[in-house]
Amino acid sequence: MLTFILQVIGWIIFIYGFLSLSQDILSELTYNKINHNMKIIVLAKNLENDLENFTRELANLKRRNGYKNIVLIDLEEKDNIKNIIKKFENEEVNLKVLNKPDGEEYVAKCFD
Repeated sequence: MLTFILQVIGWIIFIYGFLSLSQDILSELTYNKINHNMKIIVLAKNLENDLENFTRELANLKRRNGYKNIVLIDLEEKDNIKNIIKKFENEEVNLKVLNKPDGEEYVAKCFD
């Protein structure tokens, strides 16, 4: 009886793994990654409060989609930009981090 239960559990795990692998392969083949020159501009305020999760999400975004141009504009003057940049460098997220005045100038140039 115990061997039967272990076999059933083993088959359930095997079938679940096979279906999960099939779904990953299908989604990789179905959804095209963005390969054009698109810029993503992220406006952030009080970034230091949730910097850890934000860097992880940006790293995943770049890894999954291959975005090359991500610009982060920090709208909060109190945030320490140098610490934020260092955190992104440690996580190997290559993006441009700008403070509010530089960000306003950058966005104005984008619309010229």
